[in-house]
Amino acid sequence: MTTLVFSDVHGSLSAARQMVALIERYAPGTVILLGDMLYHGPRNRLPGGYDPGTVCGVLAPYAERIIAIKGNCDSEVDEVVLPFPLAPVFSWVIDGNLRIFATHGHRFGPHNLPPLAPGNVLLSGHTHVPMGTTTPDGIHLCNPGSFAMPKEGSPPCYGLFTDGIFQVLTETGDVYLQLDCRAALSKAGQ
Repeated sequence: MTTLVFSDVHGSLSAARQMVALIERYAPGTVILLGDMLYHGPRNRLPGGYDPGTVCGVLAPYAERIIAIKGNCDSEVDEVVLPFPLAPVFSWVIDGNLRIFATHGHRFGPHNLPPLAPGNVLLSGHTHVPMGTTTPDGIHLCNPGSFAMPKEGSPPCYGLFTDGIFQVLTETGDVYLQLDCRAALSKAGQ
C-alpha cells in the first residue's frame, strides 16, 4: 500500500498543486496531511503563491483519501472551509503492519513522545525539517518536511510510505532520506 504524506502547506497554492500532481502520479490509498494547511502563522514569511481559498478547491477532489490533523496554525474557520475534517491532535493510521501515530508535532513530537510500542511510527510535521530515525526503544520518528516552507537548509519535500519503508523525496523525486520501519516490527514480534 502507498501512503503520501505532506505537512505545513501554509496556504501555498504552488505546494497544493505539487501535492495534487503527486496524488495523481502515485494514486495512493491514503493521503496524510499533518496540519498547518491554510494560514502561514505570524512567525513565518508568506509562502509563494499564498492563496488559501484556492488551496481548498484544489484539494477537494481528493477529500475521501485524506486523513488530516489540525496544526497549531489551523483555526476553526479553516475547518469550516476545508473539504475534509481535521483530527484535533492526532489520528492512528494503520498501513499494512505499521501503526502510525500521525500528529502535527506541536504537542507530540520527537521530544515529547506519546505512549508508543516498539515498531510504532510517530509521524509529525511542524518543524518543516525532514526526519527519519529510530529511537533506541524502536520507535520510528518520521517527518516529511514541507513543500511550501522548508527550513534549516532542507529542500522542498514530501513523505512516502511503501511496504513499511518511509522515504522523504524532494520535489524532483530524489530520495532525501529513507527509513525501514519494518526492522523494529520484526524484533517486536519475536
